[in-house]
Amino acid sequence: WNVKEPEDKIAILQEIENREAELHNRPAAKVVQCHSDKLGGYTGSTHVIEVTLTDNPFEDLDSLFHESEHANQVRASIDTVDFTSDDKKLMQIENMTSSDGKTGHYWKYDSLYAVMTSELDANNEAVEKLVSLCSDFIDDDNFQQYLIVRQDYYDGLSDAIDIKKKKKKA
Repeated sequence: WNVKEPEDKIAILQEIENREAELHNRPAAKVVQCHSDKLGGYTGSTHVIEVTLTDNPFEDLDSLFHESEHANQVRASIDTVDFTSDDKKLMQIENMTSSDGKTGHYWKYDSLYAVMTSELDANNEAVEKLVSLCSDFIDDDNFQQYLIVRQDYYDGLSDAIDIKKKKKKA
């Protein structure tokens, strides 16, 4: 991974996104390199996935799978994803534009971002896909580092859920 040029990495990630989209019966998003301090992003209006390329291919795959899941949340039909109808409704509510013109979970409820249904789902989907590769990559140092970072994230997330559940319910 470290010897590949950024455009080659993006081409590989694009092929993976093409396959993910086909699995969920939706058009593939365009994958581009992200040039900001975020790991990635999905923009529904342009159907573009941004991925910040790192030295760890597992982090890059996690970002792609995470953002691809956001594309599924927006574009895939309910019968091709594992959302319950209640989860789908929660995601729609979280993405509604509020009366002040700001999109719910990205702007108005910034402190709740990590515990929103759509974000929890995208994180879980990405980590599940990568953990399924465990037997093939368990001895890879990059994979081990990825697992450590994910465990730290989920430990913090567990605390955040406990702290923020009343605000989220409101």
